[in-house]
Amino acid sequence: MTGGSGNGNIRATQTGLATLEALPDDSKGIFRRYRFKLSAAFMAVSLIIAGFVLGAINIHLETIERAALLEAEQFVGVVAYATTTTPPQT
Repeated sequence: MTGGSGNGNIRATQTGLATLEALPDDSKGIFRRYRFKLSAAFMAVSLIIAGFVLGAINIHLETIERAALLEAEQFVGVVAYATTTTPPQT
């Protein structure tokens, strides 16, 4: 099955789409370059997202540690206040 444009270099598949193997040799390199650029862009975006997620996890863990220290300081203050005050004598 050949395309209707009269170009015998491009063969159509059953679905009507041209296959990469049917293209001339000079146009295969263009698709390889686009495929490489698309893969590189996808990897760059993936690495940026992974870095953002790791940074968010790090900030979250630091926040948890700080909250625990603040809670411990408050608890120590309550305990210290309770032990230094004397109950009223009757």
